[in-house]
Amino acid sequence: MKKIFLAMIVICLSSVAFAQEVDGWKLFAVTDGVEVYIDTTTIKRVDNKESGTFRYGVVSKKLYTDIIAKSEYLGRIESTFAETEKKPEKVRKKMKKWDDFKYTLIEYIYDCANRRFRTVTITDYNSKGKVIVKTKTKKDSPWTNIEGDDVGDLMLFYVCDSGQ
Repeated sequence: MKKIFLAMIVICLSSVAFAQEVDGWKLFAVTDGVEVYIDTTTIKRVDNKESGTFRYGVVSKKLYTDIIAKSEYLGRIESTFAETEKKPEKVRKKMKKWDDFKYTLIEYIYDCANRRFRTVTITDYNSKGKVIVKTKTKKDSPWTNIEGDDVGDLMLFYVCDSGQ
């Protein structure tokens, strides 16, 4: 009986470990209806080693698991369209693409020495894994400073520690 119980514990623990990282994707955080994953296979140094800046690139996935978080994200997209479009029907037409929206992949560069990051690309996907839209930021887009104890701070430490 003890052997069966121990075997069950081993199976349960291995399935939990498997659920945390699959094909390089590590479940990193769960916050307010969003699961945040890091693709550990994408953590790469992106600067010149002699520069001393210690910059690393990584791809993160945000999976929207709750309607409120999803609505907030889509609301930000809709607001961006509303700034450039004069007619609300054009905004609604553009937003149709996101009817089956599921998750976002975001490529970041982390500047470890200066505790900041920059977004490189944002790609939205539908539930079938098809790209809805891919947005690239400008090469000279501003850095975002990381302050406090939040998911960004934890990602900075994880990416910078993993890269070294």
